[in-house]
Amino acid sequence: MGINGLSAWVKKTQYVLENSLEPLLISTSPEALQYFSSRWADPRIRGKKIAIDGTLLTNRFHMARIRSFEEELRRKGAVIGWYNLISAMRAHDVQPIVIWDQRGTRTWKAAEARKRLAARSLALARRNHEEERADRLAQLRQAFGEFEEMSEVEKSIARSYWDTTDTKAAPPDPWSTVQRSSQPTIQEEASVPLQTPSSALKLAVGSTATASELTSSLPVHTAEDIIGKVASFVSNVAELVDNHRLSARPAVTPPPKQVTEEVNEAIDHVRELEDFSADLETQLTPVEDEEESLIDEKLQEIVPTDLFTESPRQTALTMEEGKVIEAFLHPAETLATLTSDEDEIEVGPPSPTAQLDDIISRSPEVMNTYAQALSLPTTNDHNDCKELLVKMGVPVMEAIAPYEAEGLASSLAKAGLVDFVGTEDSDVLAYEGPLLKNLSSERVPLVYVSGSRLRNLTTLSPTSFLEFCILLGTDASPRIPRIGPHNARKLIDKYGSIDMILAKEPKIAERLVNLDEFRGMVSAARKVFGELPPVPEGIVLEQGMWDDEEVDRLMAEKHGVIFEAPNEGVMVDLGAVLEDEERWEEVEEVGPFRNTA
Repeated sequence: MGINGLSAWVKKTQYVLENSLEPLLISTSPEALQYFSSRWADPRIRGKKIAIDGTLLTNRFHMARIRSFEEELRRKGAVIGWYNLISAMRAHDVQPIVIWDQRGTRTWKAAEARKRLAARSLALARRNHEEERADRLAQLRQAFGEFEEMSEVEKSIARSYWDTTDTKAAPPDPWSTVQRSSQPTIQEEASVPLQTPSSALKLAVGSTATASELTSSLPVHTAEDIIGKVASFVSNVAELVDNHRLSARPAVTPPPKQVTEEVNEAIDHVRELEDFSADLETQLTPVEDEEESLIDEKLQEIVPTDLFTESPRQTALTMEEGKVIEAFLHPAETLATLTSDEDEIEVGPPSPTAQLDDIISRSPEVMNTYAQALSLPTTNDHNDCKELLVKMGVPVMEAIAPYEAEGLASSLAKAGLVDFVGTEDSDVLAYEGPLLKNLSSERVPLVYVSGSRLRNLTTLSPTSFLEFCILLGTDASPRIPRIGPHNARKLIDKYGSIDMILAKEPKIAERLVNLDEFRGMVSAARKVFGELPPVPEGIVLEQGMWDDEEVDRLMAEKHGVIFEAPNEGVMVDLGAVLEDEERWEEVEEVGPFRNTA
């Protein structure tokens, strides 16, 4: 969300300015980037007014984990997060004003809506991928257990067959295997009775030198029973191995342009469904859940699910799974060796079963990343937060479509009515507004970026700075592939506008799937960021009274939350979910798509 790569670029250019490594920017303006390590207690922010993007922050709090084993608190991250935040701000005389996006059509956000639906489609595919993995791992664990219970003769025959069979086929190319969608998933296969092994497989298993040697002295019917049992077992294992091989979706180069166009068309079709379902949102929460399920069902139905790729964590898990399977099928001769003397134990690598158990224990965490990302706050969740804030004396406003919360907050800031805009959305900088980040986590300093100072540091005119921001990619317009802040700055310096860049650099224009559509989005972005929302007449931004008893009663009776000490709250551990940059991106990109129609 926001201007792609701008925050990282601000940090880099600030470092360059402070250390004089190279004269990228020449200006005597005060620094554009500041850190408030003591957060709300910092004298530079104490007593200030902050207009907060309520929609975005509610979404973040909703996705946070609560340090509690109480199941009923599972969906209370939003109200608890707001309680904690407002308590901390009020303790230092900081005055919050919270702005929500009012429900309505925002045609200028079509690109962002498409992006979020595409991200949701990806999360759905990755979640389903993990569900299939969990089922496969369970079946592998059962197979490993069955193997351990086999006689040594049966084990030797099975291993002899595997040693003469190629089980190291490379994963297929994701872009050339769309036809795989017609193949049954492992869940579907599990519901079908396992077929008896074919005569050819029995013959192959029984014809190995080891099988012939070990069964030659046995009665014919006994040998046939052993061969039949082993053949059935290796047949089942082969299905699991093949399922693992076909499930691999390592990250690859971007899909062909034709595939991208097909996906975009499918996403646009789902957006029509999303617009139609908007009317349902005034009804009860169960209807909202049905609406969300309907959209997800449609996404999975028409968006090619075979085109997804695994996240790095998923790929690592798939590779580990493959190594375990390989160790099981072709065990090394130097595995764990235990001597009869308990004091002298020479331990090798963990057994395949132990390694598999380790993967099984870690698999749910990966699956929960996507399940959590797909769990969106409902309209009722947002209304609960608004109700709480009103009882805490916080002014609550709504940004009427086509405007959004960060736009209205920027208008209030530029009118001198508030001091900061609290959000993670860097689109505020396109308005040259005062952006305040990291509101949702007490673990890190608050970060302040002055949009006007940043623009001065770039030495760009207001018009050129806006072109620079739009070129990076905003909620209103996508980024041109392979153009980051450094290249964008060079191109704006050389050509002055995006229109001239596209006219003079045909190779850059060729990177766009639909050039005319992109030009339209750029025009929409110029209009959005060039025209601040009007400040509502007669607005009241003064803090109201906080009734402790009313607030505590609301939290206890409606939400089941009781605080051990007044105004202290309970910890909402956002960091427990978002332990690294990749995991936060996986969650944030899939975020609510309801307010972006």
